This record gives sequence, C-alpha cells and structure tokens, in this order.
Amino acid sequence: MRITSDFVFNGMCRFNLYSINRICKIMKQLFFTIVISISLFSCSTKEKRTAEINIIPKPLSLQKGEGAFTIDSDTRIVLTDDNKALKKGVEVFTNIINQSSTFKMESQLKAGEVSGEDAIVVSLSGDENRYGQEGYSLKVTPEKITVEAAKPAGVFYAFQQ
Repeated sequence: MRITSDFVFNGMCRFNLYSINRICKIMKQLFFTIVISISLFSCSTKEKRTAEINIIPKPLSLQKGEGAFTIDSDTRIVLTDDNKALKKGVEVFTNIINQSSTFKMESQLKAGEVSGEDAIVVSLSGDENRYGQEGYSLKVTPEKITVEAAKPAGVFYAFQQ
C-alpha cells in the first residue's frame, strides 16, 4: 500500500500538498496587500476635519472663537432678571445637568452686570426687534457663557441646543 500526498479532483486537476500550501500562501499575501492598500488609501484621502458646530435651527450668524467653556461643580447660573418664566427655562437646563453629572447646579439671582469666571449669565434684553419672540444670543468664552434673549422663550431655546 502506497500513501501519497497527491489529490485528484474529478480526474482533471492534480494537486499535491506543496502546490496547495503555495496557493494558500499567495492568497494570504494578496489578502494582506489588499487590506493594507485600502487602509492607506482611506487614510490619505480623508481631509482633516475640524469640529463642526451643529445647532438646529441654523443661526443667522455664527462666529467661531478659540477655547472652550467647561461646566463643573464651581459653575453657577446667574439670572439678571427676576422672571418666573425665565427661571422655568433655566430649570430645564439645570435638571439635565444635575441628572447627568456628579454635582448639583443651581441658579441664583444677581441684578446688574455680572463679572467673574465660571458662570452662565442669563438675561432678558427686551429687544424684540433684535431677537424676536424666540431668538437669543449665545456667547461662549473660556471664562463664561452669556445667554441673552428678548423673551423667556428665547432663553428656553438657547438651553435646548
């Protein structure tokens, strides 16, 4: 009895273990060459993307500055107007922060110009010509966030973004 490493398929093709191993090696090399080529091609064609600011609805104007504001346990929300509807709009925001963080944020009333760092300052301007009923201005610097609107609805929408 003779043991051989030859394989016959349908009597037409004859392969031995050496040729099958060689075919497998070539296929592996081809596979890795294709994977590396696709990886290199996809890396080289991507443009460097900067962080986009997605606000819905799209603002009438947007000026992108440098830096970022971080909300932490020292951040306070300061209301410059004693308005019940304004407090309600801010309350929605503080509830979201309080539920998703390890600290508790509260708002405080402080009349006049607010100075200092680490504050979210909320005020009503009464200027309906500039903001309309639901419009607002949102200014973010590394030191503080300033939200200004003509009506409390504008403040509510500013915090919804």
